[in-house]
Amino acid sequence: GRQPKWDLHLPIPGRLITEVAPDVPGIRRSFTYTASGSPADGSPVVQCAHWETTDEGERTAVLEAAMACMRRSGYVVLERLLPEKLVLEAGEEFRQYKTSLPHGVTFQRMRASRDMTIPPFEGLWTDDRLVRHPLVLALIARYLRNSTDVSDEKATELCFAQWVTAGCPIDEFLTGPTSAGFPVMDLLVVVDTPAGAPAQSRHRDTILPGPCASIGVHIPLTPLQVSPL
Repeated sequence: GRQPKWDLHLPIPGRLITEVAPDVPGIRRSFTYTASGSPADGSPVVQCAHWETTDEGERTAVLEAAMACMRRSGYVVLERLLPEKLVLEAGEEFRQYKTSLPHGVTFQRMRASRDMTIPPFEGLWTDDRLVRHPLVLALIARYLRNSTDVSDEKATELCFAQWVTAGCPIDEFLTGPTSAGFPVMDLLVVVDTPAGAPAQSRHRDTILPGPCASIGVHIPLTPLQVSPL
């Protein structure tokens, strides 16, 4: 019979979500954008296209709206925060850099046919808008509270196990013994997804326990479009 396609990230009018999404029974998938490409009602999307030219008061309003989305949904889409030209140039520069690398430099043992490369700290990759945008830094500073020492992986795993067996109390990271954390950048990488790669299964990107533990900033270097799906 016809094989289902798992690489669809937008709902298709007239078709059940379960036909196109690899979900298990009991899991309900929600979409941030509708099939037309516009944000779905109630989705955590904040318009940021005018960040560079707006005044301080409006920037504060954008920050508050983004933080509210983080608290409610666990993530936020900062739509059009970066100029399209900058993102496209970063993608092109990365392609040129990657093709010049010797074999073995790119980490290829990733799930779902992806690979990972650390970009050079030069050229566009030193642009503050990419590596330390003020809105992103403000969100990170407000969100992160976990002071777990990740340099000792075994100790971190034990901390996670103890937190789970204690009932996963969020107060431990808000006012408790591990609430004095400060942001530390772990790694800046480019994950390359080849055409036709399968969707990733649900997974954790960190073993740090609980909310307020870590945050990932994703910048798509490939233009996203509604069609063709």
